[in-house]
Amino acid sequence: DPERPAWIFDGRTVTYAELAELAQKGARLLRRLGLRTGDGIAVLSPNHPYSPAVHWAAQLAGLYYTPVSVQFQRAEVQHILGDCDAGVLVLHGSQRDKADGAPQGVVLDIDAWPELVAAEPATLPEDAAEGAEMLYSSGTTGRPKGVRAARPGAPLNTVSALFQRRVALHDIGRDTVYLSTAPLYHSAPLRYVNMVQRCGGTCVIMPRFDAEASLALIEHHGITHSQWVPTMF
Repeated sequence: DPERPAWIFDGRTVTYAELAELAQKGARLLRRLGLRTGDGIAVLSPNHPYSPAVHWAAQLAGLYYTPVSVQFQRAEVQHILGDCDAGVLVLHGSQRDKADGAPQGVVLDIDAWPELVAAEPATLPEDAAEGAEMLYSSGTTGRPKGVRAARPGAPLNTVSALFQRRVALHDIGRDTVYLSTAPLYHSAPLRYVNMVQRCGGTCVIMPRFDAEASLALIEHHGITHSQWVPTMF
């Protein structure tokens, strides 16, 4: 259903047709930059209108995807960028000072994602494969540690047994309208947006949590599912 909204961010809607184009062109861009299945990208950005497009580009290119918390200070960011073995960094301008001097040879501005991918073909790379998240722990017992729960390279549309159980348990499908309240550099928001979009539902992604705004979005969009933490309640 190409005209169905894939996500809505701060009142702006991106359809599945637009998502497919942005993601496939993005995967082609990452290939042209030299990334191959099993390589990685890092993303240092708050929630952004193009966050899902970047994630899906990495997913279709079979890459490790490492989102970095914008709450981290420079030393923590530098540790992760030096440790994660990512070849490309996708950056929001507000975080540039933290990433200055990072080892990534290519740094892309997330604000410019549509322009960066514009010249690429809107087709899957010939070697398209499933990517995987490589998220970092919070570092409460030392430095943050990268966690590789899965390996990239599986055939497209491969999902885990846990994914299948969650879809069944929460009744996720094409009619799902999911409110994502939290930063997409955290595991649950990132993975639930991925899950809902794999099932053809719509994600309403908040730039940042606000209690009153959440209630307004629930009413306006007819939200069916959401994921919150206790302090939000």
